[in-house]
Amino acid sequence: MLRARVVSRLILVLVVCVLCARSYAAPIVANQTIAGVGEPDPTGGVVQAGTGVAVPFASPAGPGSFSGTLTTTVISGDPSNALGGLTFTYRITNDGPGISLSAIERMTNLNFTGFLTDVSFQTPAAGVAPTSVDRDASSSTVGWSFSPLGSGVIPIGGSSARLVIQTNAPAFVPITANIIDGSIAVAPSFGPAAIPEPASLALLGMSMLSVGALRRNRRRQ
Repeated sequence: MLRARVVSRLILVLVVCVLCARSYAAPIVANQTIAGVGEPDPTGGVVQAGTGVAVPFASPAGPGSFSGTLTTTVISGDPSNALGGLTFTYRITNDGPGISLSAIERMTNLNFTGFLTDVSFQTPAAGVAPTSVDRDASSSTVGWSFSPLGSGVIPIGGSSARLVIQTNAPAFVPITANIIDGSIAVAPSFGPAAIPEPASLALLGMSMLSVGALRRNRRRQ
């Protein structure tokens, strides 16, 4: 009886610890804006091939032009991802004085329609934390805003904290991200692979049936 009570208490403590560990999760849905939340995620996993490389971007030339790099990393098997899919991380760097002429205030990432998302920035933060995170009405675009009202903009010569989107997406594709401060710079990035629409799935099924029928006819001949 005593052993059973000890085991029960240990299980209860474990459940509470798990719930507390996830209490800082910040799920975001369509047409919603939330404050930036810090979490220790991601806590592990495997970096997918072709990701995790800093790629350059630059806005059109002008008095307020800016340039820098965007590093997008796609991680599978992230133990802290309770949604069970891929984890996407993003880090923006702003070039130094004489190269970049403006701070950076916003970034948007695409292709999240149909997927659950948990957004955060990795702690301890090495860089400027986002003031807020938003998702548009279509749920495709996740936006990160850096405001003087929060931790500040990404200054010339500075960088953002590691921005994290945990998802239930099983696959990823190349996309583009928009880096914004008055003008817009486009950077190669990665996002979830779109879920096929029901009509597309039905068409694929009909195509597979047609191929199967054609093969059977050929065998008979």
